[in-house]
Amino acid sequence: MRDGDNKVGWNSNISSQVFGTKRVNDGEWHSIAVVVSRSGNADSVKMCTDGELNAFNTANQSSLANNAPLVIGKKAGDGNTSPDFLLSNLQIYNTAFSNKEVAELAGITHVDATHPKYTNLLGYWPGYEDAGTGKLSDMSGNNHHMVLSGPYNWVTFSDVVSYFQPPIRDSFYRMVPNAVDVPFFIYQWFGIIPKESWGLEGKSWTPTLLVSTY
Repeated sequence: MRDGDNKVGWNSNISSQVFGTKRVNDGEWHSIAVVVSRSGNADSVKMCTDGELNAFNTANQSSLANNAPLVIGKKAGDGNTSPDFLLSNLQIYNTAFSNKEVAELAGITHVDATHPKYTNLLGYWPGYEDAGTGKLSDMSGNNHHMVLSGPYNWVTFSDVVSYFQPPIRDSFYRMVPNAVDVPFFIYQWFGIIPKESWGLEGKSWTPTLLVSTY
């Protein structure tokens, strides 16, 4: 859901509504993370956008357990009849992330066995390999596959998103400079060895992220 300023929000029976602080209708991709923490003495619900903690509310002792099916998009009989949004890379874990872990992990676009929280996945629906089909495959190994219904479209983008962390393939290193600044490279080409005090020790280059969604 959202408030009047087009920010993503979370609503449940365990706390009052909590909203992000960034507008998400700006035509850019954003990472949205909701963290429910049950620590015993500091239960909370946190809303994070692009790895940053936006806001949090204290959580009560009510349970989130229910038998309702997981629905993405429009829930029948509830709210907007024609939601317009793009979704990719949905992940649900059985553990709470710290603020530091959200900042470091929420931008990862492909979760695999090297991910530090991989064994905590309850469901993972990236959608990348499902483009053009009528399903979302659960890649967590739990086989909670989803069937798409109603009006939907698959769309392919090639966008640069500074916060996201796509996997680096071998071909990438043949396309752009890596681990070196362009000024540093030019100095080297002229046979000049830059001094450490010049601050030209290197820069990471973020690759273009190709996203398939619906």
